[in-house]
Amino acid sequence: MSTNADKQFGNTNPGRTYWLRLNPAAGSSYEYETKNESDIVMKVNGEETHVINRVTVGTEYTIDKDSTGNFLIGISYKKILLYTRNADGEGELNAANGSFSANPVEKMLGILKNAHIIATVSPVGEVKQMNGYQEFTDTVLSKFALTNAADRRVAEKQWNQMVGDGIIRKNIGQLFQLFPDSAIHAGDKWKINLSQNGDIKLITKAIYSLSDINNGNAIIRIVGKISSDSTGSTIMNYPVSTQLQGEQEGVYEVDMKSGMVLKGKVSAKVEGSIMVIGREVPVTIKTTIDVAGYQKK
Repeated sequence: MSTNADKQFGNTNPGRTYWLRLNPAAGSSYEYETKNESDIVMKVNGEETHVINRVTVGTEYTIDKDSTGNFLIGISYKKILLYTRNADGEGELNAANGSFSANPVEKMLGILKNAHIIATVSPVGEVKQMNGYQEFTDTVLSKFALTNAADRRVAEKQWNQMVGDGIIRKNIGQLFQLFPDSAIHAGDKWKINLSQNGDIKLITKAIYSLSDINNGNAIIRIVGKISSDSTGSTIMNYPVSTQLQGEQEGVYEVDMKSGMVLKGKVSAKVEGSIMVIGREVPVTIKTTIDVAGYQKK
């Protein structure tokens, strides 16, 4: 991996190759704040309904290595805020209130704030294993009176969608799933396909490019095509079929020495329709992702 602090491509050797890899030092730690916001607009009987969701997560990552060259990344949560606004009103859930809240979701978030999960991540950003997550899920579900196995399966599915996919894996993906699988030159492009789980499942076919190198930081630009995956999509627990298409664009700044993201912003817009309870509903979904982080001293 190059640690060169060259500026624009015109000041670098055009034939030079760069290795963009995850390479943080063992014993180092990083803090991040990630904001994910979505605005879902559905038009029913000529009237628009907005559902706005905003998730703000403050995370600390501690770095270790295993004997095979993978990274053992300890994950702890400093802040978790969930904000929702829809036709029924608006509200915010704060993990800091979990220990004394009467809201079951806020209680769950409070438990998550005290969890410690270790992700095994390869140098190319592939999450190979999550240790502590299932044990943590069992602890969460044990706090609630679930009368039978069916109730537990439903609760576990909802928990995995909201927290497992929606917070834990989503935040890891936004930081680590962006590296090429081989050495590249300035201006080179590579493809990464990503799946987004949630109420509406989306598939993104993204093209990443090394657009600049500035003071030892790689500037990675992203453009992508988004389509819906109808299998397993639900709205308010109703199964739906989806016909959605859209585009994504964004930019990340990555420290080339450690491979850790310094900041990033990605925006997307998806349009189309969903079929729910025999009715076709036009839908527009706008999303933004903001990431900012730094290495702790």
